[in-house]
Amino acid sequence: MRAFLTGLVMCYFALFGAKVYAADEPPDFRVTIIAVTKFDDPKLSGPDEKDLNDANTEAAKALKSYFESLKITPPPDLYIVHNETTWHFLHNWLFRDLQNDSRTGVHLIFVLTHGLLDPKVQSEFYVATSDTHKDDIPGNAIRGGDLIDAFHDMPPRATVFLFLDTCGSGAIDNEQLQRDLQSQPDFASRVLIIAAANADELAYRARFTKTLLGIWGAKSPTRHCGSRQIETFLTESLRKVQGVSPDVKQTVRVVAPLSPDFCIENFNSTQRFLMLYNASNSDISITLQADDEAEPESRIDLHKQDLMVPVSELRPTKYQLVAKRKLGNGKDDQNFVKNIDLTTVPAKVEVLFSSDPFDQPRAQQSAAQYLDSRRILPSVAQSLQEASANTVDQLNNETHAQLHNIEMQQATFEQAAQALESELEGKRKVAEAARNEYDKAVERLNKAQNAEGIADSKGEVERTSAEFEAANADYQRKVQKEREVRDRTKALRAQRGQVEAEVNFVYALKKSVDEFAAKQAAAVAIENQASTELQSVFPDLQRTGRGLVAVMTDVTEDDAAKSDRLHRFVDISNQYPMLNVEIELIQGGESTIENQVAIRARAAKLLQAFHAIGLKSENAVARGFIVPGKQPLTVDLIISQP
Repeated sequence: MRAFLTGLVMCYFALFGAKVYAADEPPDFRVTIIAVTKFDDPKLSGPDEKDLNDANTEAAKALKSYFESLKITPPPDLYIVHNETTWHFLHNWLFRDLQNDSRTGVHLIFVLTHGLLDPKVQSEFYVATSDTHKDDIPGNAIRGGDLIDAFHDMPPRATVFLFLDTCGSGAIDNEQLQRDLQSQPDFASRVLIIAAANADELAYRARFTKTLLGIWGAKSPTRHCGSRQIETFLTESLRKVQGVSPDVKQTVRVVAPLSPDFCIENFNSTQRFLMLYNASNSDISITLQADDEAEPESRIDLHKQDLMVPVSELRPTKYQLVAKRKLGNGKDDQNFVKNIDLTTVPAKVEVLFSSDPFDQPRAQQSAAQYLDSRRILPSVAQSLQEASANTVDQLNNETHAQLHNIEMQQATFEQAAQALESELEGKRKVAEAARNEYDKAVERLNKAQNAEGIADSKGEVERTSAEFEAANADYQRKVQKEREVRDRTKALRAQRGQVEAEVNFVYALKKSVDEFAAKQAAAVAIENQASTELQSVFPDLQRTGRGLVAVMTDVTEDDAAKSDRLHRFVDISNQYPMLNVEIELIQGGESTIENQVAIRARAAKLLQAFHAIGLKSENAVARGFIVPGKQPLTVDLIISQP
């Protein structure tokens, strides 16, 4: 158990360490357990389904107890009562709460319910809600695609792990999901989906969830990393769960693997990032093999249009990277091999198959934007941003100097070409005159009648011939010189065009760098302005990794309308519609299901009170948490960047 806690906390520090150290904040780590065990439809709650529903209830409560024992903050949310597992409630949770959660860490989501297939579209997978009717699919069931869409809409700073314990849960995997994972590497790098069973298999008595609890509770877990190892290990472990025959077939599927080096035991306690940039004009395939592994991890495909693909969940060790370009004839190019050392650095950027000096700053800029969007490793993002900006400035100076040099050369050669053209005309006339004299001498020779005349004419022919050959040779030399100058001028024009294109590219890259810096500065300016105004109302306002947090202990959902400070908070937040509003009620007490349901109901009522006094934010969300101890009710008001 402690090994798992250590892994999770260390995972957070590796992911978000720079922020944590700077602000001395606890890790953002959230667990949500959705167990649908009370159904309106007798076909889902009758005697034949009782064993499954009871097993799901038991497993969900065991998950809650397990994560409570780790003392994570906030404590795990368990949605198990009927009115919190309806289609409307869960749909609202998926598309409002998840979208507007300012936490920057890992969110574990467990779903235990019936898995259903649409009888009309067998490939369409649904999870049952409390008000789902088995004979009316889709009806009030949550579509598997809705889960994926909700994860798409989550802020990029969040990473979600979905553990789907339902019959046929492997059917959530389809061509569209795999296309999304291939074409959207950023999305693929922050989503893990593990299904309890193949699309055509049943999931028995929550033994998938029980298996996970057994693994995470082990004192000395053996590490299983990568899709193949995780699927094999979990599938074999299922057979050891008591209460179900080991001969009953149930195959675990890793639908979205998050990373080729992700480990099921501890989520890689000290995570590393590797940002890969495909600089070739071809699709490439990559394998990574750690020094302490006998076989490489799963293959990574980088399309030529993907440019940068982040690979997260790597360990602090050395890897051998093997990349191959995919040639048009269906064959692979020879291997490109590079050793990657991640033992001492939290992140690296590697540019593959590059012959262009612009690739490195472009890769650095892409990596900086990726890290910044997820609010992770801010010092690394800043370093990459600065390195990119410095390289772009250097390239900007170099390309402008190169362009100036070419322009000077071009002007010189064009002047030389004009001078040669004038001189060439004179040489042509001299050669033409010499040819005319030679022709006349030949004509006179042909007309000569006596020996003396013939001798004189021959001498004149020889003289004029030599003069013509000399003049013509001089003319041809000038023609060749003029041709060389023209060719050089033409080449300089082409070179100038290439350099001008590079200058324009550097300008666009510099503009991107400047816009990124300006966007960061604007976000800070807005937050600073909001902070100044809120501090006049809340002197103890805190600036945290989540945003601006004001804590109140003198307000409840029943008297919110009477609070001048809440009215001021609403007025100020309405001035910044681009910022999100989160309201969190925190109450000390015993974390029973009844208390959890009650505090969430109070949070919903408080949000209604905020809207009643004028809160305009349509994305505002409210949450309620029960924490151990005798802590009086507090209300955290959070304003955060989307």
